[in-house]
Amino acid sequence: MRRLGTEVEVYSKLINEKYIYVDKTDIVNHLITKEKKVFLSRPRKFGKTLLLDIISEIFNGNKTLFARQKISELADWEKHPVIRIDFCKIDFANAPIKQIMTNYLLKIAGDYRINTETEDCHEILKTLINKLSKKKGVVLLIDAYDKPINKFIEKKKNDLVDENIIFMKEFFSAINDCENNIRFLMITGTLMHEKVEMLNTIKGLKDITISSNYSNILGFSKTEIKENYSEYLKRTAMLWGNTSDEVVDMIFNWYGGYSWNGEPKLANPHSVLKFFDNIDFKCYSIGLGVPALLLKLMKDNQISAESINNHLSSARSLDCFNHVTGDPYSYLLYYGYLTIQNYNKKTGIYKLAYPNLEVKESIFRGLLEVFSQKKHSEISDYIFHIEEAFVSNNMTILARHLKLIFSGILPDTDESETETESLMFSIIFLTFRLISLKYYAEIKKENDTMNIDLKIFDKNYLLSFSFKKNESEVTCEELTDIEADNNVIRANFVLCNKKRNIHNYSVSI
Repeated sequence: MRRLGTEVEVYSKLINEKYIYVDKTDIVNHLITKEKKVFLSRPRKFGKTLLLDIISEIFNGNKTLFARQKISELADWEKHPVIRIDFCKIDFANAPIKQIMTNYLLKIAGDYRINTETEDCHEILKTLINKLSKKKGVVLLIDAYDKPINKFIEKKKNDLVDENIIFMKEFFSAINDCENNIRFLMITGTLMHEKVEMLNTIKGLKDITISSNYSNILGFSKTEIKENYSEYLKRTAMLWGNTSDEVVDMIFNWYGGYSWNGEPKLANPHSVLKFFDNIDFKCYSIGLGVPALLLKLMKDNQISAESINNHLSSARSLDCFNHVTGDPYSYLLYYGYLTIQNYNKKTGIYKLAYPNLEVKESIFRGLLEVFSQKKHSEISDYIFHIEEAFVSNNMTILARHLKLIFSGILPDTDESETETESLMFSIIFLTFRLISLKYYAEIKKENDTMNIDLKIFDKNYLLSFSFKKNESEVTCEELTDIEADNNVIRANFVLCNKKRNIHNYSVSI
C-alpha cells in the first residue's frame, strides 16, 4: 500500500516519496486564477500549510511535480517570485515581535541576495516585494498569521496581545504600498481576530472561508476517502468484519461533519490518516488539547457542553473574534469545535452544531477538567473506574470515583447556590457523557431541591442525584421512578452544596 502522509506538509516530499495525495489542484487553480488577495480560515491540522506549499510550487513553475494532478493541463506555469512567511514556524517567546520579524525578513532578503538598506521590518517587506517584482508580480503567502496573537491570548498576556495586533496591522498595511507588484496574496489562520481593524487593513482582501467556490479546498469528502484510500478501507473492513462503506460512515461519525456553508460535509484529513495508521478511533487532531481560552470563555459565559449544539448565530456575530469582548461561538466555529450545519439565506442565520464525536469527547473532557480542577490523566483514570463499576455492578467504586472528581472543587463564598448546583450538575453531565453507556436524563426541581435522574439503559441502572443546601438537610430519600422495569438497580446519591461533593448514597434492587 502507498504510504500515508500523516505529518507531511511539503508537497514535493508527498509526490517524490510516493505518499497518497488527495488531488485538490483543480480548486487551487480556480483560486489562483480568479482571485488576487484572499484570507482562508480552517481549524488546526486541516492542511493549510500544505495548501500554501502547493501554491508555492505552482508559482515556482514546478510542473513535473503535478504531472498526475488535475492542474497539469490547466495552469500556465508562469514562474513568479514567492515570499513565504510561516508564522507557525517562528518562536515569539524570547524577543519582541518587531525584532523577530525583522530578522526573519532579512534572512529571506539574504536568500534572494537583496540589499534592503534598512532594518525596519515593514520597509524590508516593501523592498522585497518591489525589487522581486521587476520581472514578474510577487506571490506572498502568509501562514498562521494569528499565531503571535493566539499564543499570548491563551497565556492571558493581554499587553502582548494588543502589542502584536498593532504590529500586525502595521505589517499588513505595508502590503498596500506594493499593490501593483503583487500577483497573488493568501493569508491563512484559525481565527479572524479583530477583522475590521487588522485584516481589513489590506485593501481588497477577500474572505473565502465560507465561500461555496472553495468550501472543498481542504478536508476529505466520503468519495475522496473511498477513491484514494480504498486499500486501507479494505484492510480495516476485513479486520472489523464490516464493509468499506460502513467503515467510511464510522470515520465520518468520528472525524467528519465539517462544513463552512452547510454543504458539503468534510472530514479532518489529519484525523482520518491517523485513524488509518492506528486502526482505532481516538481524538487525534482536536484531541491535541482544547485551548484554555476556549474553556475559560465557555465557563465565564455559562455555556454548557449541551447548549452549544444547534446554536443559532448571525453572520455579524461570527464575523470576527475580539479576545476581550468577542462572541465565544465564533471561537468555537473557527477552531473546529462547531461547524455550520445549515444556513438560512432569508434570515441570515447560521445553525451551528458539533461536527463529530472527536470534537464532542474533547469538549466534554476539557470542560470536566476545568470544572473539577483535575488533570487529564486523573479524569481518564476516574472514567475508566466508573465504567468498571458498572461492569462489576459495584456502586461503592462508582461513588468513590465520583467523589474524587468532585474533590477538586474549592469552596467559593461569592458563588450563589444556583451557581454551585449548576457547576455540580455540569460535572455529573460531563462525566456520564464520557462513559461508553447510553442513558436518559431527567431534571426535576421540587421544593427548591434539584434532582437529576439518569437511566442507564445498557446496565439497567437508575441513578438519582439530589442537591441539598447543607449537611443538616442531607438524607437518603426514596427514588422517583422513571418508567423503570422491576429489575432495575436503583442508586440514590445525595450531594451537599456546601461541601460541593457527594455526602451519602444508597442502593436498592
